[in-house]
Amino acid sequence: MGQFGKNFFGKIKILGLVLVLGAAFFSALVGIAGAAVTTAGNLQATATVVGRTCTMSTATNSITFNGVVPGGSTPTQANPFPINIQNTGTVNGELFLSGTVWSGNSQVNVNATQWYVQQGIHANTWTSLQATSSPADTGMNITPTSTQNLWFRLSFPASVTAGTYSQTIVLSTSC
Repeated sequence: MGQFGKNFFGKIKILGLVLVLGAAFFSALVGIAGAAVTTAGNLQATATVVGRTCTMSTATNSITFNGVVPGGSTPTQANPFPINIQNTGTVNGELFLSGTVWSGNSQVNVNATQWYVQQGIHANTWTSLQATSSPADTGMNITPTSTQNLWFRLSFPASVTAGTYSQTIVLSTSC
């Protein structure tokens, strides 16, 4: 065997010895670490899975417009009537609005009620309520446990006679 063979095989023997010693050292460490671990007890894990719910609620179930003057709007644009809409569900929800015609001494169209969803009132941003058969998307996408405001005002035509009128406003959701 030449000089190359002695050096080459000698290096392999040394490398093999290092690997064997390294493996023995690692086994000793694992054995020491394993000996120090004892069972202290058990934990019982429980998970409650909440179903997907799509629910909106309001703090009130009625709106009262007092002092409505035929041919005018109330409340004024600077002071509309806000309703807080809260998502009490577990998923994002979109809010839709519709309503019935006003009933009373004379019939008033559903669109006499107007709604608005953002702050900063401008006359051209009010949207007339639509009939119950065609709910309008308010553009409100409310996240779970959050609240958004929705404002209402009323614009009765000049032909309306004095009296008490009522309307049903339907809030519906889509998730």
